[in-house]
Amino acid sequence: MRKAGLIAFKGWPDAGEVASSSINYIAKTLRAREVKKIDPWRFYNLTSIRPIVTIKRGIIKRYEPQSINVMVADTEDCELILILGHEPQINWDLSSDMILQVLEEFGTQMVILLGGVLDRIPHTREPIVTYVTFSSEASSLAERAGAEPSEYMGLSSFHTFLLGRLNERKVLSLSLWGHSPYYADSPYLRTSYKLISTSASMLNIRIPLSELKVQADVQLRMLDEKVRADPRLLKEVKGMEMSYDMARKRPPYAA
Repeated sequence: MRKAGLIAFKGWPDAGEVASSSINYIAKTLRAREVKKIDPWRFYNLTSIRPIVTIKRGIIKRYEPQSINVMVADTEDCELILILGHEPQINWDLSSDMILQVLEEFGTQMVILLGGVLDRIPHTREPIVTYVTFSSEASSLAERAGAEPSEYMGLSSFHTFLLGRLNERKVLSLSLWGHSPYYADSPYLRTSYKLISTSASMLNIRIPLSELKVQADVQLRMLDEKVRADPRLLKEVKGMEMSYDMARKRPPYAA
């Protein structure tokens, strides 16, 4: 059976919460089972990513650090390892070693990292998914699945560091970034839908998405009402629609 990994990190690379919500949806839909927790003691600043405590009538019942959770889910012909946690803040070499060890123990043949970007993209158009990779093979797979190549220069996330480590080990890998309207509430479910469907296409697996589609459509209607009630925002969205259509060479009318 094929084995693949889907990974998301909360925080800076999870704008719009599309990456973390995608992993959570997949885990729930495929009834993933938790198999491991990667403890955070050496790569989180616990004063910014604080442990969770449960207190009842003055008695501490539970004290749990924010760990990186490792889950396993099954599809018809592929076993998925799902990894979700906050982006490591320090000791990226150590945290990547621990993640790589889990992936190697699992026998992972392909890894997709999921991320999110807030963008000037109108909610009235299809969300964009871009990709980043060291691999021409992964690039071809991404473009066949409808993802667009990223253009960026600036501060890097843990994604790129981990992709480099995976590339050194000859593991087919890339990151997919879902772009959400900057004015939408999080998580923006249309982008999560696009991110999951693109990942599923690349991995050639089936992930049921009907429930997410219904939720995304409800959120879209509410967002449309919000925009129409705000003349300034409505004007801005119209401008974004024109830029979006010109960039994709689409006519600004319905034929």
